[in-house]
Amino acid sequence: MSFLERYAQFIQSCPDYYKRDPRVAPVIAESASFSEKLDILIKLFLQVKDSSYERKDLNRTLRQAAAFSDIEVMKLLIGTNRAEVNACSPKTQQTALDFALKSNESSMKASCIQLLTLNGAKSMQSKVLPRPF
Repeated sequence: MSFLERYAQFIQSCPDYYKRDPRVAPVIAESASFSEKLDILIKLFLQVKDSSYERKDLNRTLRQAAAFSDIEVMKLLIGTNRAEVNACSPKTQQTALDFALKSNESSMKASCIQLLTLNGAKSMQSKVLPRPF
């Protein structure tokens, strides 16, 4: 499903003569359907995997998965572009990388950190805050 969704996005950026090709037109027509079905399947997977995962805010779900070192969920959310690796928690101003760095799960922690950094994740905790006057 993710491949079809990305392919439809690619086709949208192509010249009009390519979009009108009879072999490609059905992909464009069904592009919204691909995204909707993929969203449903991802939320169903999250519910089955662990019912405590947030299913409305997938950026929060990514941070939860990073805190638990759940690399399967992290790969799913990052690979399907459902979550932004640098989205900060509104309460703590921490990214998924910050949560992964604080994780107690040592067996998958390094893999989760590597996955996040390879996808451009930044840590907000490493930034030096300006001192008040």
